[in-house]
Amino acid sequence: MRNNKSTKFFLNSLIFVLLFSQNSNSQTADEIIEKHILAMGGKEKLESLKTVTIEGTFRLENFELPLKAYLSNNTGQRYDVMVMKIPGFIIATPAIGWQYFPFQGMTEPKAITQEELDAYLPYMDLQGALYNYKQKGSIVEYQGLEAIDEVPCHKLLVTLKSGKKLFNYVNTENYYIVKTDLLISSNGKNSTLENHYANFQKNSDGYIFPFALTLGPGQAFVSKIYVNNTFDPLLFNPAESKKQISK
Repeated sequence: MRNNKSTKFFLNSLIFVLLFSQNSNSQTADEIIEKHILAMGGKEKLESLKTVTIEGTFRLENFELPLKAYLSNNTGQRYDVMVMKIPGFIIATPAIGWQYFPFQGMTEPKAITQEELDAYLPYMDLQGALYNYKQKGSIVEYQGLEAIDEVPCHKLLVTLKSGKKLFNYVNTENYYIVKTDLLISSNGKNSTLENHYANFQKNSDGYIFPFALTLGPGQAFVSKIYVNNTFDPLLFNPAESKKQISK
């Protein structure tokens, strides 16, 4: 009888611990997200972010290229690059994307593949995948601590409404996101798109951005950021963009 009672007590205790652990992880994720939002300036600041214009340079191997980026919240992105003084661009919208590289012999903008577009889609949300994730139809799971550049970070797995999985690494010191891992499929094979973010600064409008980024094989260094500029409605039109950079 005593053994049966002990076994029942052990099982009840185990169930309690498991349930508490699951609930604790859920609360921990939300607490981390709340601190991250505060670190980025708070809800009102993030909700007011509509457009971002970035100027800087992009370094790839031994090349340093001027870079200008136009980001419109959940609408589109355009990256203007220049190689050998010849301008080109990449455009990504929620439905389709294009690239135009005259320095590679292109004479017209070319549509990118869905797999290539998938690498841009999760980052079109300027507020970030963690902000209002439930309303966006996403799920966030806390997956413990992991060191990034020898600093402990909270690892959060975001399963987006689209089904894509995006890992966010939130620094325990300042609650900035210092790394993301996006799981993508390319040529029938699964791979990870890894981005790093550093040198966080507050711009003149009070918004906080990373001014140093490692994007795949290259590095971007930001010199200027403008927030909530009015964009030309044709900014993400490939034909019109070709005309603009050809002037």
